[in-house]
Amino acid sequence: MFFDQLDPYFLSALTLLVLASIVSLHFLLFREYFKQDHLQSKRLQDLEKLVALELIRSKNMDIQNKQLERIKSRTQAQLDLIQLQVEAMKTHENPQPKKPN
Repeated sequence: MFFDQLDPYFLSALTLLVLASIVSLHFLLFREYFKQDHLQSKRLQDLEKLVALELIRSKNMDIQNKQLERIKSRTQAQLDLIQLQVEAMKTHENPQPKKPN
């Protein structure tokens, strides 16, 4: 008899408890979703910054390589000129003997 009177209150309380649990679980789920979304957007921003830095670094490296190639070509031209001057000096100091006819 006591359970007959308690049964409608018990079922409504149990229903409210289940609904409250579902609402609280959805709240926790959405909170975690927004937290993960924020972390993911932060990671993407960090990756974009890394990509930008890598592009700048690559551009600077390309510029340095071009400058190095220019310096190398100028140095090689100067070395070739020096080599020609040394050969000219050697031939001027040691003239070739004339062949008798």
